[in-house]
Amino acid sequence: MKILFYGNCQTEAAMNALAARNPKIKCEYAGNSRRVIKYNPERTTELMEWCDHIVTQPVMNLENPDHHDVLRARFAGRITFMPYLWLDGLYSLCGAPGARVLKGTSGAKGHSGVIGEEIVIAHIKSNGLAQTVADFRSGALDFGHRKRFDDSLAELERREESADIKVAAQIRNGYRDRVVMLTHNHPHPLIVNDIAQQIADRLNLSFKPILPDEYLRYSTITLPEFGKVLSPYTISDLGLKIPYDLQWLKIGRGFIADIASSMGISGGRKRVEG
Repeated sequence: MKILFYGNCQTEAAMNALAARNPKIKCEYAGNSRRVIKYNPERTTELMEWCDHIVTQPVMNLENPDHHDVLRARFAGRITFMPYLWLDGLYSLCGAPGARVLKGTSGAKGHSGVIGEEIVIAHIKSNGLAQTVADFRSGALDFGHRKRFDDSLAELERREESADIKVAAQIRNGYRDRVVMLTHNHPHPLIVNDIAQQIADRLNLSFKPILPDEYLRYSTITLPEFGKVLSPYTISDLGLKIPYDLQWLKIGRGFIADIASSMGISGGRKRVEG
């Protein structure tokens, strides 16, 4: 069987998991936007003709030619949709290098590349940088963890209505007891394993979870873990049973400095760390 995995890095991780357990199948990955690797529309077109089955993520934009209804009709019977995971609120702040917009570029807004920056920006504008850092330390800076998480999980559930693979229920039932996301959009390997298991079941392929003691294979399903803030306040707000990050204060101060700099506040890092 020849399978094309078409999407973002989550799709590539699922491919790595499935291929590791099924050495006789042939898999190729293609990115579906300029923001991910191996984005090449001509190559993708060729691979769509080459493959026996496509695994992709539902695109919700009606104007996009890859809208899930279009692809499902075009490749009826040989396409599987897995969800695109974006879960906000599990971390107060989270690094997202791909979201950074540099000043001086087209459409620039001075974004810091930090998920959750709008909360910090509003607080700095109202209270100043020094007070924002103090409020971050004390927990008085409200990151709205519960609303952010509930809203993004509800959106995931809505999008899963257009997907064949489902993980939202597993996340809802287990997020308090274990880490489910490495960042806002990089799922933990246990979620990648579950996605791969469901794909295998649909395609009548074998699968068993890839475990941490399979060092090299496990690394291929572990997506990059950018900095994030998992503080005692995050744990309390969401009722998590996992330990907070011992470096939460240092990481958070660094993010606040980056956000301040993106706002044009000179010497932001020195003023935060001084």
